[in-house]
Amino acid sequence: MTTEVLSSLPEWLTENYLSDVLHKGNKSSLTTKILHVTSASEQGDNYLGTVFRMVVVCNNVQKCLIVKIMPSETEGSKPISSLGVYERERDMYYKVLPKVYNVMKEKLGQFEYFSPYCYITTRTDAIILEDLKPLGYHMADRKKQLDMDHALLVLSTLAKLHAFSYIMGPESIKHYHDIFFSKENRNLNGGLLASIFKSLCRTVSEWEGYEEYASSLWNFSDSVVDRFNDVVEPTEGSFCVLTHGDCWTNNFLFRYCPETGKVMDMKLIDYQLGRYASPALDLIYFFYSSLQLDVWKQQYRLLKHYHDELTKWLTTAGSSAKAYTFQDLQADMNSKLVFALATTSTVSAIALADSGDGPDLEKLFHENSETHVSQFHKAHNTDQFREKLQVFLKYFEKEGLLS
Repeated sequence: MTTEVLSSLPEWLTENYLSDVLHKGNKSSLTTKILHVTSASEQGDNYLGTVFRMVVVCNNVQKCLIVKIMPSETEGSKPISSLGVYERERDMYYKVLPKVYNVMKEKLGQFEYFSPYCYITTRTDAIILEDLKPLGYHMADRKKQLDMDHALLVLSTLAKLHAFSYIMGPESIKHYHDIFFSKENRNLNGGLLASIFKSLCRTVSEWEGYEEYASSLWNFSDSVVDRFNDVVEPTEGSFCVLTHGDCWTNNFLFRYCPETGKVMDMKLIDYQLGRYASPALDLIYFFYSSLQLDVWKQQYRLLKHYHDELTKWLTTAGSSAKAYTFQDLQADMNSKLVFALATTSTVSAIALADSGDGPDLEKLFHENSETHVSQFHKAHNTDQFREKLQVFLKYFEKEGLLS
C-alpha cells in the first residue's frame, strides 16, 4: 500500500468497520485485516466519486472488495450530490436489485446475479461491493469499442434486467425518474447539456462538407434539452422497466474462456442512473456510446437478439409475449432517436477520448465553465469520434431527425 493511497482513505474505513460490515454486525471472535489497497479509477473513467480496490482477510478467509465513496460535502460536490446520484445507486443495490433477484428466484429457481454482490452498510456516503476482478472479470477497452460477441452478451443481460423488473411491477421503481435529463433537474444540468451540444455544433461546422449538418444541429440547439427531457419521461400505457441508465463500456465487466479467449459472461456495474423508463433508452445509449461501427450498422440483428431474449424471459416468467412486440421496440427506437444526440455529444466523446484528455464530470458540474466545456470540444475532434459522428449524422438525416 502506498502512503498516498493510505492517506486518501477516509478515517472511518478501518479494519473494525470492515469487520462489522462483512459479518453483518456480528463481531464476536471475528477479525479483519487490510492487506492491500489501490485506487480503482483514473482520469477518463468518469466515476462520480472515489473508488478503492481492497484485499482483506476475515478470519483467514481472503475477500476482495470495491469501496465507492462519494466526495465530502464540499462546494465542489454539491451540484452532483443535488442530483441524487449517490442515493440512487444505494437504492438500486439495497432495495431494487434484491427485489428483482427475488422475482428471478421465484420464477427460475436457480439464477446468476448480473451485478456484483453488495454488502449492506449504514453509512450513506459509501457502497461496498464484491470485487469481481479475481473471478476473471475485466473492463473492455473503451476506445476499441465492443465487437458483436460482446454486444450480444450485453443485450442478453439488459434483456434479463428489463424483463424481470417488468415482471416485478412498477410500484417499486416508477418514482425513479431520469437524473440527468429529467425536467426536475433542468435547472442543475440544462445549461451544461446545452453548452456541450453547442460545442458539438461548433465541431461539425469546422468539417468540410458537413456545413448543412452543422446548420441543422444549430437550428434546434436551443430546444434540444427540452427534446431530451421529453423522450426520457414514461408515457401513459407504455412498456417501461428498470433501465440501467448508463450503458457504456466502462460499466460492463466481462469474463473470458481461458482456453479460447471468447467472451462468456458479463456483469453490469454502476447503477447511479438507474431509472423507470423505456428499454429503448438503454439500447440507444449503448448503441451510440460503445459499439464498433461495423457492429452498430447491424442494428436490426442487435434489436432482434435483444427482443428475442426479452421475450424468452417474459414468457418463461409467465407474462405475455404481446406485452412488448418487436414492432413496439422499433417504434420506441425511432421515436426516441433524439436521445442518440445526447449520448453522442457526451458519453461517446468521453469513451473515445485519450486517457487524461477526457472531460472531468465532477468539475463540469461544479464549474460549468468554458474551460471544462472546451474539454468536450477537444474530445469531439478526435479522429475516431469524427469518423463515428459523420456516419451517425448521415443516419440521423435519413431518419428525419435533423429536419
